[in-house]
Amino acid sequence: MKNGLSNEIPQIESEVRTITIVNGKFALRVNEGTEGAITRPLTKGDNKGKDVHELLYPSLTGLLASGEIRELPFGLSSEITIMVGDDAYVVQFSADSKHFTSLATHLPNINRTIPMSLTLVKHKTKTTSTGNPVIMLWVTQDNKRVDDYYVKWSKDEAGKNIPTHLHGLPEVKKTRQGWDFSDQENFYLDEFEKYFAGGAVGTQVDDGEPDMGTPVDDNPSTLPF
Repeated sequence: MKNGLSNEIPQIESEVRTITIVNGKFALRVNEGTEGAITRPLTKGDNKGKDVHELLYPSLTGLLASGEIRELPFGLSSEITIMVGDDAYVVQFSADSKHFTSLATHLPNINRTIPMSLTLVKHKTKTTSTGNPVIMLWVTQDNKRVDDYYVKWSKDEAGKNIPTHLHGLPEVKKTRQGWDFSDQENFYLDEFEKYFAGGAVGTQVDDGEPDMGTPVDDNPSTLPF
């Protein structure tokens, strides 16, 4: 089996294959010894200290079929199912992550009858508190960015991006302890569940593996777009 760039992708012995985000990349767990797989020790949970083996990818392309919010031991998980033929891939996002927010704010503008692409991109200038580049999630279809549904962006005279909230998106509150995003987080969770309440639609595309781009090494360069 091959993905869109002809690199070999192993057959995973499971009806549903789970993809997570690890260190700014999409991670598909595979068997030990799989060519190109990276070994990573788990640091949390009941399996702490156990090694897992993963193929890492900067992007993932498939047809958006369904989604749900699940309560897991480590917190809420937002999960979307991407279909390729009869094969299902479940992509997990922490429900309090920026990646989930980025996905949720684009959902209503996604055409679920054609494949979409999710791409993890290093910000050119912004860094985290530990000095690592901020990782953004881009949502595209037909090689074009999907528009943000809940926020309209404009620039002021200084060139600063100014957001205008749409469709009921609440404002972030400033408190003595800092910025409070809880209203927005709850809003996006509610909207995510409403969006998928009608069930899976548009789940038929050509058979094959989802195009996840070329596997990347453990320290990839910034993507060129």
